[in-house]
Amino acid sequence: MTKSETLQLKRILEAEGIDSIPSISIRASLEAMLAHKQANESPNDHLDIMRIAGALPFADIMLVDGPKASDIRELGLDKKFGTAIYSGKIKDLDKLKNHLSRINSGQPINSGDGKGRGGADAVSSLARA
Repeated sequence: MTKSETLQLKRILEAEGIDSIPSISIRASLEAMLAHKQANESPNDHLDIMRIAGALPFADIMLVDGPKASDIRELGLDKKFGTAIYSGKIKDLDKLKNHLSRINSGQPINSGDGKGRGGADAVSSLARA
């Protein structure tokens, strides 16, 4: 990052706040949640957070581990970005199966953001973290 790019970023953050850059906002929120829980952190936790932060604003569906799914939901990030969050838990896998069945049958999917995202395009934006 050049000095002028750094200064431009600083001006944006001062004027619009951290939410103006979703990936930074998501990462900061998830890192803060991890610190708040005082959980044993691993390098994989931080790698997962970086992947989630990069994909969440663009994905219709995201598969993550159970604790990250809980954190994303508790922080309201799933609703904020209109992304359906699923983990490997049986309950979530059943919901994911139903979600994908609705997409496959052509039924509109409302991901909770009021935008009514879904349909065939939802499958193509499936993100795994």
